[in-house]
Amino acid sequence: MLRKNVSISDAHLKMLDPLLKKHQGNLSAAMRDIIDFTGFVTENMGSLETAKDLFKEKNHAMEQTRNRIYGVTIPLTMFRWLLTNRTCNLPPLNEVTGIDPEINSFYANLIAIFLANNKTPLKISKLLEYPASIYMLFSGALSHEEAAQSIYEAFNDNNKDALGGKNEVMLVSA
Repeated sequence: MLRKNVSISDAHLKMLDPLLKKHQGNLSAAMRDIIDFTGFVTENMGSLETAKDLFKEKNHAMEQTRNRIYGVTIPLTMFRWLLTNRTCNLPPLNEVTGIDPEINSFYANLIAIFLANNKTPLKISKLLEYPASIYMLFSGALSHEEAAQSIYEAFNDNNKDALGGKNEVMLVSA
């Protein structure tokens, strides 16, 4: 057993307070817990710095997700429609533009589902996806099922044919 004198600032002692309470004030037991945990992190992550960096990245990602969940983000096209065009029932149906591609895709899906479930169903005949917008061209469908199938085919990532760069084009045949 090794005995050493250790100087710990009040700020660091406050950080140790939960461990000291766990071990009823026994600083040696608290230090053993810290050493065991440091060994575990080093063994699994390679170094404490790597673990800190990963934790910071995870916290940043969680904060971004939290902001997206609790913040309100609407596509630019819908926002413009809300501000300027109160006479029609729907925002522009052929182009969805906004900052977040996931929200654009969700919005485009909603429009396509709405049009597929009308008395006279419409199907997606052409879909162009850009980094900040989605352009859809609709045509008449013979049935609601055909319209629904066009939505599935247009938005199913496995069926998209990428044409280089960031643009993706999907043509849906009748």
